Amino acid sequence: DMWEEAPVNLPLQEGDTLATQGGLAEIEFENGATAYLAENSVLQFTQLVFSNGGRVTQLTLTQGAGTFYANLARQDSFRVLTPTFEVAIPERAEFRVDAFRDGAAVQVLLGDVSVSNTKGSTNLEKGQGVAVHEKDFQGFSIIDRLPIQDAFDQWVTEEGERIRAGNKN
Repeated sequence: DMWEEAPVNLPLQEGDTLATQGGLAEIEFENGATAYLAENSVLQFTQLVFSNGGRVTQLTLTQGAGTFYANLARQDSFRVLTPTFEVAIPERAEFRVDAFRDGAAVQVLLGDVSVSNTKGSTNLEKGQGVAVHEKDFQGFSIIDRLPIQDAFDQWVTEEGERIRAGNKN
């Protein structure tokens, strides 16, 4: 019922909410998936369960920005919900989601993702993105050019390289 400061290596479970203020957060999942949160972001751990021999991970980004990576086994499921759409990874992908006051945007950094809402769905590949606003939804207008990297993107890249280097050793 109250916000608490999250110490390093805090175990998170279904139903928890993680919020950043002036800091950044890195979340590592048991299946090797990762999530990175930018400053002033809110991420809910909506569903973390085992089902039909696979792991089901469903997260809800209600505010701010997050970059998500997963390399799924056959029975696994990884989804990120926003106020205006849902992003699902079919196999292996990395993507950034920005949730803003009246909608959300997604940019695919690696692999392919599926983006869907009540009005339809579309598949995006590396280098593509889409933004959906609540009031002017006309369909998915795919953007084929990603914006310039910001400080959060650079931090995510550095953290990802550090993890990969550690895993090799």
